[in-house]
Amino acid sequence: MTMTSITSALLGLVMGASAFGATDYIIRMEKPINNKAQTDELLLDAGAGNTAQAQIINGEEGLLNVRFENEQAAQKVLDQLEQSGTVAHISENHLYKPTMNYEWVDVTEKSSDTSMVFPFFNKNGLPGVQLPPANFRQGADPLIGNDWGIHKVGLVDIGSNQTNSSIITAVLDTGMDYNHEDLIAKMWRHPDNAQIVGRDFAQNVDQPYDVVHFDIDGCMRDFLCAIGINQQKYLVNPGHGTHVAGHVAAFANNSLGIQGVGAGAKVMALKFFYDYGSKYAGQGSDAGAIQGIDYAIKYGVKVINASWGGQMAPSDWETSELKQAFVRAQQAGVIIVVAAGNDGKDNDAQAKPIYPAKCNLDNLIVVAATDSNDGMAKFSTYGNQSVHIGAPGDTILSTVVGNGYTDTVAEVQGKKIPWSGTSMAAPYAAGAVARIWSAHPNESYKQIRERIFKTVRQVPALAGKTTTGGIINVQAAIDFKLTAAN
Repeated sequence: MTMTSITSALLGLVMGASAFGATDYIIRMEKPINNKAQTDELLLDAGAGNTAQAQIINGEEGLLNVRFENEQAAQKVLDQLEQSGTVAHISENHLYKPTMNYEWVDVTEKSSDTSMVFPFFNKNGLPGVQLPPANFRQGADPLIGNDWGIHKVGLVDIGSNQTNSSIITAVLDTGMDYNHEDLIAKMWRHPDNAQIVGRDFAQNVDQPYDVVHFDIDGCMRDFLCAIGINQQKYLVNPGHGTHVAGHVAAFANNSLGIQGVGAGAKVMALKFFYDYGSKYAGQGSDAGAIQGIDYAIKYGVKVINASWGGQMAPSDWETSELKQAFVRAQQAGVIIVVAAGNDGKDNDAQAKPIYPAKCNLDNLIVVAATDSNDGMAKFSTYGNQSVHIGAPGDTILSTVVGNGYTDTVAEVQGKKIPWSGTSMAAPYAAGAVARIWSAHPNESYKQIRERIFKTVRQVPALAGKTTTGGIINVQAAIDFKLTAAN
């Protein structure tokens, strides 16, 4: 058995120690786990008493998430489990943050905001999942001209291209406003229940809603938060998953808002970030991400968008159960599109790189952020071995909770926080993968990935900073002629 212990450096708002400390573990049993009675007996035999709670996160793999009251109790029980011969592996349940760039900038021009409605719903008040309208509106999407990013990724006939597709793209994130006017018709629906559009694995409910908690007034009253330090307390979630979903699958040519790059694809809402009020608010864990990936595989997802990450030693990633979930996705032929990170550094040169961006599997597409001039965004992580392509990620207009569209998270006192980050770049690429795969549905993930890498639009800013040196180019990838050698 190998036990790992790391301090997770979190991306996004803060860099800091794991909120779980050394009390939350993922345990892989030697045999599958079939029911909770087995887990209770296991902990009882190990002397856990009332000091631990266990959750089965993948019974077939024998995976449990065990949370202890304190570190002392954890160590005692883990020692007993190790000696029992029933456990194959134990690792910490690492934490991750959305890869957003929370940086105040001077307001130099009017934002593209048309509606900034941030409703708050507690766990007992999540909105019901509505069914899509029987008839779809038709007409040009009115904000398409304001979306500079979609004009940079090689789409032909922008504003009228709506494909029909069987490709499902999962957004593994903070949840989604599944009733949003521009997303509702593109939501994946469970084959047995049309009111299930995914799953919330942090709160364990079937309503993966994007619960917004964004206390901008509180932030402005706090000097450190106001200058961009220690923001996590106030900026738990401005609606990250909904914004990500827009460029994956917003309905095209429906006379509403914007369109997604993969506008014909279905989008599945998978939530693994904790909401405001939780001890782990604003963070997601290995356990939730693993459940999300396995759920996506089970229901035939072909693309997963992962706009999040955290820093850790390579040895800790290699022994993590999340990596094994990525391997299961690879074996199932699923492409995972991953945000590169927002530290502005070379991820290939770090002692503790950003993961999963640094994960070396051939089903990953790792995305850096570019700006409106095709430059590398100043905050974007890069790496000529581990970061593959660029996509728009600086001041991005997309869908937000409450039927809104905006490129600005908040604006106050002549400054604003724009929607920027490799979080925003990844969904352009995920949507592109869905569209390209729709055009070539019989190809493997390796062939789709090869199409994308061989057809990027070369830009000087990405030369030597990514493996391809270019920005994703959708139509070129669709038209590319694969040969037997490919």
